[in-house]
Amino acid sequence: QRCAMEEEAASGSGEEDPAEGVEEWWHSDDSEDSEAGDAGGGGQQARAAGAGDAANTVEEAEFYDSEEDERNEKHMGASKGELRLNCPSCFTLVCSDCQPHARYKNQYRAMFVVSCVVDHSRPQVLASGASGDQQASAQDEVVYPVSCEACGTDLAVFDSEEIYHFFNVVPSN
Repeated sequence: QRCAMEEEAASGSGEEDPAEGVEEWWHSDDSEDSEAGDAGGGGQQARAAGAGDAANTVEEAEFYDSEEDERNEKHMGASKGELRLNCPSCFTLVCSDCQPHARYKNQYRAMFVVSCVVDHSRPQVLASGASGDQQASAQDEVVYPVSCEACGTDLAVFDSEEIYHFFNVVPSN
């Protein structure tokens, strides 16, 4: 018995697209598939995919989506600032939404953290930059060390505006 592709080639209808014959063969309702009782069900699946609809094409049956890369790129572009920060010692997640520092590459700031402990018993004073001036000491900021709840590693400081400034973390996305 001849398959649909061979019949089309034998008919010699001129210059037809070779993919068109493949398409017809793929969606053909060949009696050999049903008689052989295809164990894998491949013939039945092909017929089910195009059953009753001659407009289906091979491209629709493929698993490739030509626009998927563009959608993924748009999605990742929208969430570029949403880094996850982990403790460098035990890799415990400490922050799932942060912003990278504008100047320092390995520093991040965040408002919401997990698995972190702020130690209010050890205040630290950050100088504002002007040295030897009494006015500068009034602008100095007091921060508190932040450590990992799981292993105790110092990760960040917590300032008076309730922002965490991470400097000792492993970023991931």
